[in-house]
Amino acid sequence: MKPLIREAVYISQDFGTATFVGVIAVMLHTDEQRQSQDLDFVVAEQITVDEFLDKGYKIDQQRDKKFTPRGYKIDVYHERDLNDIPLDYIIKTAAAIPVDKKKGTTVNAISLEGLIVAKFRAGRDQERFMCMKKV
Repeated sequence: MKPLIREAVYISQDFGTATFVGVIAVMLHTDEQRQSQDLDFVVAEQITVDEFLDKGYKIDQQRDKKFTPRGYKIDVYHERDLNDIPLDYIIKTAAAIPVDKKKGTTVNAISLEGLIVAKFRAGRDQERFMCMKKV
């Protein structure tokens, strides 16, 4: 299992309802490797600072950055929409994608359609091209 996917599994185990929208979603839908090491995900309810700290996550409050216990930077969306896509829609239409068929492990990711819309609205050509290769 790729290290970023493994990290997404750990995050999913820690917070249950995480729906990945960035590099993890691209990797799961396209099987393309990405340069980014940030993991972006959506949750239905805000995760408190205490919840993060209790699970070993690190928070740099001065720079407003969060890191997993293994040092990966994370961005958590819980209030503001993602490129004008409502977060509740992202969660409701998420795809549970198998990452370890033997163990039955899945990771939730934004739907392929949602990913394409989000990447087109972000306006970065390399991401538009990567998503279009899939469809």
